[in-house]
This record gives sequence, structure tokens and C-alpha cells, in this order.
Amino acid sequence: GSRGVHVPFSDIVSIVETGLGKAISPIFYGPDANAAIIVTEVDIEDDGTYSIHSQNVLGDLAVPSTVCEPSEVECPSGALDIQDFIDANTAFNENPELCVENFGCDGDFVVVEVVYLHQSIVLSGFTRDLIPDPFPIQARAVMRVLHRRSPSS
Repeated sequence: GSRGVHVPFSDIVSIVETGLGKAISPIFYGPDANAAIIVTEVDIEDDGTYSIHSQNVLGDLAVPSTVCEPSEVECPSGALDIQDFIDANTAFNENPELCVENFGCDGDFVVVEVVYLHQSIVLSGFTRDLIPDPFPIQARAVMRVLHRRSPSS
């Protein structure tokens, strides 16, 4: 996603399916699905405005993205505030030591979130009341797009 072209979500699904093979079906699809991948592509314009180019979820698991758009309401704890990246993008582009013209300085970014619902077999009694079961495990990677390449490269 950080190569600089909008990767069609179908290509991402194909890559994940190739990597996981037959194991993908029970993990991502059906009533027992316990994992999801959320891919959000954000375009930042020169004037600091932004648009979400796309946001897609791989799998049937109904999980919300942690990408938070600036609004009157404060982003919840642990959310990824898009405004923080707009500010970082502006600072990066204003620094001539970091922003080298032939390297690219548009600063769009891609967020990949992976959610896995871990089903515990050891929780019992009072611990089951303290710790949700299944326990959600979520990881997020944010990749800044530094150089636009043509789709064929």
C-alpha cells in the first residue's frame, strides 16, 4: 500500500488468500469468523484537506476501524486521528532536509488494521467477568506514501 498507487482491494484479498491458502475460509468467513483485515487509504491534498480514498474489510467479522476522522467529537482513546497525520505531513513537507522533491512529498497514507478475536480456553469464574471472551487483539500499521509510482512499476 505504501508504494504509491491505490492497490485494488481485490488484489489485497488475493495476496492474503494466496498466503493463507485454505485456512482463510474459517478464519475470515462464516458464522465462526474470528479475524478481519481493514485497509484504509487516505489522500491528503496540498491545502491540508483529506479524503478517504477507500476503506474495505476482508472477512465477515463486524469490527469497526480505529481510524478517526476529525470532528467536533474527540477521538476515543487508542484511535488513530487523521488530523495528527495531516499535521505531521505538513511538518514533513516544510522541512527541506526531509522532503526531497524527486523522492516525493505528497504524504498520503495507508492504514492496515488486523483484528483477531482470541477465544480463551482457560478463563473461568471471576476472570471471565474481568476479561472479555473472546478477547479482541488488534494491531495497526500506518504507512506514509512518499513517492507516487505508476501502476505498472
